[in-house]
Amino acid sequence: MKRLALIAALLVATPALAQSAPPAPDTKPATSPAAEAWQRYSDTMRDLHRQFMASPWAQMPEQRAQGLYLLQAMEVMGFNTYVAPRQDYPALKVSYPPLELSWGMTNPDFFYRTGFVDGARTYRVYGKLNGVRWATMQVMDGFMGDETMNTIGNVDFDDLKIGPDGSFEFFLGANPPADAGGRTWVKLDPAKHNHQLTVRETHYDWEKEGPMEIHIDTLDRPISSPIFPSEEDLARRIDRMAKWSKGAFAFTMMTANVYLPGADGKPPREANRFYGSADGRSQGGNPLGYWVGMLYDIQPDEALVIEMPVIPARYWGFQLGTVFSQTTDFSYHKSSINMAQARIDGDGRFRAVLSLKDPGVPNWLDAVGLAKGTALLRFYKAEGDAHIVPTVTKMKLADVRRALPKDTPVVTPGQRKAELARIQASSLRRFGL
Repeated sequence: MKRLALIAALLVATPALAQSAPPAPDTKPATSPAAEAWQRYSDTMRDLHRQFMASPWAQMPEQRAQGLYLLQAMEVMGFNTYVAPRQDYPALKVSYPPLELSWGMTNPDFFYRTGFVDGARTYRVYGKLNGVRWATMQVMDGFMGDETMNTIGNVDFDDLKIGPDGSFEFFLGANPPADAGGRTWVKLDPAKHNHQLTVRETHYDWEKEGPMEIHIDTLDRPISSPIFPSEEDLARRIDRMAKWSKGAFAFTMMTANVYLPGADGKPPREANRFYGSADGRSQGGNPLGYWVGMLYDIQPDEALVIEMPVIPARYWGFQLGTVFSQTTDFSYHKSSINMAQARIDGDGRFRAVLSLKDPGVPNWLDAVGLAKGTALLRFYKAEGDAHIVPTVTKMKLADVRRALPKDTPVVTPGQRKAELARIQASSLRRFGL
């Protein structure tokens, strides 16, 4: 009772205390380099919103929602890339959780980790594969918001010395450490202070393969190295985030607009047809790979039969996404197929069916309700003439089975339900969900 009385007395006294407080002096909003950079960034995002809403895609309700979602996601990705990193205190963090962040057609079969390091420092990377069959680490001298964006090193784990227990170790820095012992070393540029590291570990069999163990340590961090950015440094980071946002938005719209009539003064690309694309040495991609893509456009009663010969490669896989290169959900839907998951026909060819409704075949690419979207094929370390462009045949969904080999198995609704349950469990497990 005494406690209640005290609380009541305080509640009664609070208005009187507020009334007796001296008036606040006239003040102007504080100005600072970081505050001014924040204003520039806010203006940039408002301008990108205006640009998108003026585009033809914004006149299509489904694409408008996807584009607005992407603008929101870009704020998270820009912060994580330019404002958040502490290059003297690096970490290789999971980059693209399923569903939330997927810009750039992130690969369902890759478990991505991203880190940021200072070219003037020396770093040790180490860990254990834990059954992961293949991985790479791409080292860049910057990204879209930096002065340059070039791949300066690509660690192929096939080339590393792997211990009997799956352990590995390599180094990054302007100069190799004295005790490198012949292990791999990637030279960094000491004049660049935001090298981006991208780890792509490939999961062929989601049920049996999980994340590897990987760590990064700074070998020469000064004891006095600050954990918080200064106001001037924060302003620089925010400005780079704004620059990245403009570059990422322009790249996204450029790749989407090639399918619009008259976009950029050029004839639109034909839908439902794969086009050869640049290899991984451009656009920030992995230099060991290349990809071909298409815009698909189908109705609920239609399907696309995708066909190609199978060639030896370290990895290949198909996936689906939106017109803005956002990866379609792969944890709750069968929207991707890799070389280990695929059924190969007796003639040595791969055939898949892309459709909105389940065609009852093994190699189904589920459009997940998107009548218009993108499909992408990736190849890594392919042998011989790897630049294959799959053929695509559009037909009625009811005619699909007649277009496939006679021995193509039937996947029943019950079997598909069980398959999707396995996909969900194994995909989410990789992300600790």
